[in-house]
Amino acid sequence: MEYLRAVRPLTLCCSVIPVFVAAAVCGIESFYHRNFSRVLGAMICVHAGANLVNIHCDFKRGVDNAALAEKNNNHTVLTQGTLSSPQILLLACLFYCAAGGLLYEPCIELTAVAREELVSTLILGMLLSFFYSADPIGIKYRGLGDVTIYLCFGPLLMQAVSVLLTGISQSSMTYYSIPTGIMNVAIIHARNSRDINDDSKARITTFAMLLGYQKSYTWYTFLITTAYIASCVIGIFCSFGVWLIVLTAPFGSSLISSFQKGQLKHLQMKTMRAYVILGFVYVLGILLSKNVNTFEFVERIDLANYMG
Repeated sequence: MEYLRAVRPLTLCCSVIPVFVAAAVCGIESFYHRNFSRVLGAMICVHAGANLVNIHCDFKRGVDNAALAEKNNNHTVLTQGTLSSPQILLLACLFYCAAGGLLYEPCIELTAVAREELVSTLILGMLLSFFYSADPIGIKYRGLGDVTIYLCFGPLLMQAVSVLLTGISQSSMTYYSIPTGIMNVAIIHARNSRDINDDSKARITTFAMLLGYQKSYTWYTFLITTAYIASCVIGIFCSFGVWLIVLTAPFGSSLISSFQKGQLKHLQMKTMRAYVILGFVYVLGILLSKNVNTFEFVERIDLANYMG
């Protein structure tokens, strides 16, 4: 149970949703691709590994400690002492190795050109996820965490999924990844805004610290609003079904209102919940736009298997 807590399972939805969005853009048949489960598992493993490295580095730098954990009701296995740093780092290595193992066979099946493009994307993504908090770089401690999160949970992840499921990269993934990337940035920014004072005492720099509280609120409002605007633009020019996201607008409005009222303690989790709902509707809208009868497709698959 402690090992499960260590990977922060609730945050893994941030990796799952972009995978589903990318698969939806590739077409509903991508969900039945034999590599889909491997791709999904690999992305979750990379995220879990990055979470573990982050827990270790935050604890080492004093960003997370028992007093702050009690204050924010955000205990980790290290602040409670139920696991040690060596155990956390070993588990992180195992997750990164598992990701590599899951992706090995799908990579081998690709053409040389596609494989080269995929490997470069995966290496960049894994390095960013690792050095997001690991020394000697510690990207997030230098005020560059938001940019890194956008890249990792946006275009890099979704392009990798595209290549793995279709054998080619798609330029459309760049703009389809905008809402998912932005919402992931909003999740991190909500936490960093809450921790501005505590992070300054730990002598690190986050983008929220550089902005200050009032401008952080403005930035958060911009992120949530832009995620919805980007979705609507995609609905106009690419996938009309994405307009369904408008139905979730009250959730976005509630998030902005919570920040304005200074209710930051649980804002990160509230933002994550809103992202899950938005992501589900986003995937559904993309699939609807492709004029595919999902149930008819499933029936065809089952019939083909029966006849075979």
